[in-house]
Amino acid sequence: MVLSVVFLVVYSWEILSRTHIALCETVINVIWVVFVVDYVMSLWWAFVTVTTVGYGDFSPVTFQGKIIAVVLMFTGIALIGIATATLAS
Repeated sequence: MVLSVVFLVVYSWEILSRTHIALCETVINVIWVVFVVDYVMSLWWAFVTVTTVGYGDFSPVTFQGKIIAVVLMFTGIALIGIATATLAS
């Protein structure tokens, strides 16, 4: 919602003024960077929620640490699936 309002203001400002196009483009680029960072953080939240790992006392901070954590989450799911399939057969 907030991003929609910001985009509306920025584009309206560009259309009305026509003198600050470079500044408007800079503001729009900053908003897109914030949007992409927010999207990446939402993917991290989705992986943690889907795997029901939750946020414990220790959680990765860096991007590389989060990638490793996601791989470990899926590895854990695969290991439990293999063990369950072995016991069921």
